[in-house]
Formats: sequence, C-alpha cells, structure tokens
Amino acid sequence: MSRERKALFELCEKLEKLDYVTKSLQCDTTTLADARLMFDCVIEECPITSTRLSSSASIVHQPDFETGIMKTQEGDIVNMDHACYKSFMDIGTSSIFGISQ
Repeated sequence: MSRERKALFELCEKLEKLDYVTKSLQCDTTTLADARLMFDCVIEECPITSTRLSSSASIVHQPDFETGIMKTQEGDIVNMDHACYKSFMDIGTSSIFGISQ
C-alpha cells in the first residue's frame, strides 16, 4: 500500500469516528456526561481539537456548573467539590426558577 493511500485510509477512519460522535451528540438521550466522554475521546484521537473541546476551553463559560451536572448525571454528588457544588446550586436553581443573576 502506498504511503498516500495509507494516509487517506487513516483519515477516512478518523472522519468515520467523528461522524459517529457528531450523530451521537444529536441523540435525545445523550447526556452532558456522555458528551464530555465523547469530546475527551476526540481530543485523544486528535489533540488539536482540545482548544475547543476540552473542559477548560474558553467556550465553556461555567466549568464548575458543567462538572456539577456531569457528577449529578453520574450519581457522584458525594465527590463534588465545594466550588463545583456552589456553582451548580447557584446557577441551577436560578435557571430552574427563572431568577436572573
């Protein structure tokens, strides 16, 4: 197999994986914890995506809140640190009850 053909084959494999992630993110049953796991897998395969997909990316405006949601979805509220819990409760309750901050 030529070098170009091998590179093309490897690129197609990566694109198929990304297509699967893209479709999975659109499912009604996909949780934030699922999305974070998928993003982490994409970052592992393609590290350049970390600037947009990592949990500390500038696009993530409330990282503590995101962590709180994920831990809640995973049933891991016991191991939630204080800052994460406070952010989760402050933002979560204000959103639920329509209170603006």
